[in-house]
Amino acid sequence: MTAHYHPDGFTNDITASDDHSVNLFQPSIDVTKTCAPSQVKVGETITFTCTITNTSSTDSPNLILDSVTDVRNPGGVSTDLTAIAAAAGCDVLTSNPSETCSFSYTFTPSATGTVTNTVTAHYHPDGFANDITDEGTCSVEVVGGCAHTPGFWKTHPGTWDQFSDYSTAFGGSGTTAGEAGFPAFITTTPFPYTTGSFTGATYLDILLAPVAGDRSVALAQMYIVNKLNAAYFGVPANIADTLKEVEDFFDSDFVDNTDSNLTDTWAVPVGSNPTGATQTEANRLQKILADYITAVGDTGCPTLPGA
Repeated sequence: MTAHYHPDGFTNDITASDDHSVNLFQPSIDVTKTCAPSQVKVGETITFTCTITNTSSTDSPNLILDSVTDVRNPGGVSTDLTAIAAAAGCDVLTSNPSETCSFSYTFTPSATGTVTNTVTAHYHPDGFANDITDEGTCSVEVVGGCAHTPGFWKTHPGTWDQFSDYSTAFGGSGTTAGEAGFPAFITTTPFPYTTGSFTGATYLDILLAPVAGDRSVALAQMYIVNKLNAAYFGVPANIADTLKEVEDFFDSDFVDNTDSNLTDTWAVPVGSNPTGATQTEANRLQKILADYITAVGDTGCPTLPGA
């Protein structure tokens, strides 16, 4: 800035100047979000991944996290992800060099339609109150799955006969009639995990049996139903994993079936009428399988031969 004056009544040019500079840094972030996979069935898991990059000028102060919020539609369901983001290293992002952080979380839809998620991040430059914000959005198409109820499989045993080799549905490679996997009607194959009055009962016998308060029977029925659903229509990974847990629960080999539980401490065959902690575990496993059938439903199931 330069100033010019003159004395009153004289033409002298009286002048002086001074200057000052202010560093105008430019803080900013870039938020992206991805959904995987892009299409799922009802009951399957969507994984959302959020990536936040400090895109500030290199002379900017580091950025300090204020909040990260996710909004899921339909429904406008809001979730505070600040703690998850901070735990993933997004609490402070350096400007020089530019720093990036990422974190993931999951959602399991219970209805068909398009699920759209928008994540919004807010930061401020260290020592300043500026609100630095950006958002990222992704969408997933949720299509109708298919899971027939116990009632359907009970009343349509003819639909069990589609496979020439039932190892497709129940595993095993039997070469003798009566063994799991033998190419014969699965309705006549003995259920491999039985005791007491259920000894020798077939898959269909188990499915038709009264529960009479025995949680091992209730669990076995839900296991058979979902093994059939898995063979015909496929099931999400978590349900396939639960079916392995059920096999661990029933069998007595104490060899883990590579489920996420990673232990096989049970030996509870059908008809053993479990109590206490064993009954609690049977109820837990049965509820997972029953809730899956309820969530997916069979409205959109194709018509099966024999139905």
